[in-house]
Amino acid sequence: MDNDAQSTPLRMLTILAWIPMFSLSLPYGANNGNTLLPVLGILPMTFSACTGMLHLNSRKPTSRSLSIVMDLFIGCFLLAVFIASCTTLAHTGHSVSADQTVLGTLGAATMMVNM
Repeated sequence: MDNDAQSTPLRMLTILAWIPMFSLSLPYGANNGNTLLPVLGILPMTFSACTGMLHLNSRKPTSRSLSIVMDLFIGCFLLAVFIASCTTLAHTGHSVSADQTVLGTLGAATMMVNM
């Protein structure tokens, strides 16, 4: 099995994980103005979904090192946003309503699928 066949399910998972992440993080950011970290996760997830679509359509970068650098950048950006989001959610205490906490947590948790 070659590398393209092995990465196909992961690239599909990246694209499919974008849908719930976007639909949970955007309302969280719209309703909770004091922290934008889960919403900031939309940027690397969108970039990752776009590169996933390029890989699936066989329009991936010709250089394997460029592909590795892009994936590494996306992973580091997502990890930084995820850790900052979880830390911020943990320190808000009871100042955030339960429904907003659920939106923020589930939006951040779907980022883990992509890491």
